[in-house]
Amino acid sequence: MKYKLINKPNDKFSTIEQILFNRGISEKDIPAYLHTSDDVINSYSLLGDNIRIAAEVLKAAIDDNATMFVPIDSDYDGYSSAALFLNYLYNISPEYVENKITWWHHEGKQHGLKDCIDLAKTFNIVVCLDAASNDYEEHKILREMGIPVICCDHHEAEKISEDAIIINNQLSDYPNKSFSGVGITWQFCRYLDDYIFHTNHAEKYYDLVAIGLGRLG
Repeated sequence: MKYKLINKPNDKFSTIEQILFNRGISEKDIPAYLHTSDDVINSYSLLGDNIRIAAEVLKAAIDDNATMFVPIDSDYDGYSSAALFLNYLYNISPEYVENKITWWHHEGKQHGLKDCIDLAKTFNIVVCLDAASNDYEEHKILREMGIPVICCDHHEAEKISEDAIIINNQLSDYPNKSFSGVGITWQFCRYLDDYIFHTNHAEKYYDLVAIGLGRLG
């Protein structure tokens, strides 16, 4: 296939450099994207204390053999977030994932809990990935029923919900406001590795993080 690079700021630009430039990455920052290291990974502690609370609630749910509902957003970020989370937990307890977790797909491009609240009510815990930070009404309904809601999300919201456990880079001191939902989910799993399960399973899923990040926007 023949092609020609246009809008080139540098005659020596490669195809990948041009793509990054066209995506808004400055010429001086491109080398950092092409030759990155773990030094650029922000600490999950910057996501706030809710990450600890969510981890403790999740661990208690697994220990209690609680039924879990995981709605899946119908886009790359939603799919990769769910795949990462479910595969991560499968490493911890295959029996729990197979017997106690129900994942559910929206019929269209809906997000969060609004179209599945009645189904969510039938479970002991709800985990929303890449969605639901601002589903305040649904959070309240579930909390009043004694059903905890954990959200690993990156979407903007007016405030942190009083009725759900929100882990969100937009609602915390996390410096990367362009991070995806799968990135937040991965950071949550990193925390689970370090402080709850004492494993290193999260590092197996860099490919899923890359897929979600690469398709963001």
